Amino acid sequence: VLDFAMHPRWCLEMWRHGVPAMRNFADPLGGARASSHAPLLNSQLDSTLGWDIVGWLRERWKGPILIKGILSLEDATEAVARGADGIVISNHGGRQLDGVPSSISALAQIAPRLGGRVPLFLDGGVRRGSDIVRAVALGAQAVLIGRPTLYAAAAGGADGVRRCLQILIEDMHRTLAHIGRASISEVDADCLATV
Repeated sequence: VLDFAMHPRWCLEMWRHGVPAMRNFADPLGGARASSHAPLLNSQLDSTLGWDIVGWLRERWKGPILIKGILSLEDATEAVARGADGIVISNHGGRQLDGVPSSISALAQIAPRLGGRVPLFLDGGVRRGSDIVRAVALGAQAVLIGRPTLYAAAAGGADGVRRCLQILIEDMHRTLAHIGRASISEVDADCLATV
């Protein structure tokens, strides 16, 4: 009750608009079962989607096109041949298909062949500053960070996200110091230990 009293604006908004909901998952019949969302989610997937969509998109969009979800050298090469300006190497957090390769292992296969042609971005598995340094050493230009910032937002809102990013940056700098590099721009394959 004290918390409600300390946040009158929030209480008013909740009273006026109700509990926030993901409208794209709203069941028009008012059901709340998770199974009711399966047909909606399946309707959002197009099994006929193929590489031709990249050319179609390129005709309509003059800005950069990044293709996300690449896990093989074959697909990365095809994406570049079709007009992609960059590749996001990602297994979507491993939640789309069990048993797919890790993003970092796919990066290690793709970067030696395509790293100089287009920017490569790593998405997935970045939890520490050392993960960022490792990805850059393997050929990524940058990393995408999802779950850590999502958890931080859930725990602390915008301040939580700021703190999460601060922790990652501090840890990255600590890792750079341990490997004798002054900045991330000095990181290359020589930073990796090979066994």
